[in-house]
Amino acid sequence: MTTLVKETEQLLTQPLNPNERKELIAFMQNTENGMYGGKNADGERVVVLVEAGEGLEIETFQANGWIRANYYDNDGFSEGETFLGRY
Repeated sequence: MTTLVKETEQLLTQPLNPNERKELIAFMQNTENGMYGGKNADGERVVVLVEAGEGLEIETFQANGWIRANYYDNDGFSEGETFLGRY
């Protein structure tokens, strides 16, 4: 897993609206497909899975022990949320 660049880490430390997610997706489209890691504002570990042309998935390892997955399309709009279990 590659560590996110500073600009992307800053975007992940705050709640994102669709326009901000779209900026993040556009920024990350210039990266390779893959997994990128960082932390959010709550200090929780975050994994961003990028698929060029498709959008991204953000997995948050929440403080309560659950892994939450949020899915976004290329326009930054939510496609869904699920829980992947406990860690």
